[in-house]
Amino acid sequence: MELYISEKQAVRFRAEIAHAYQNLSESSCAVYNTIFYPSH
Repeated sequence: MELYISEKQAVRFRAEIAHAYQNLSESSCAVYNTIFYPSH
């Protein structure tokens, strides 16, 4: 699955799913990862 996101958009997925990040534009970008660890 490929997702194309724009400014101020978010993506949520499970960590065990293979994933990668790539900036397809010529502009710089910033990515913020938030990791949630649920209680057991």
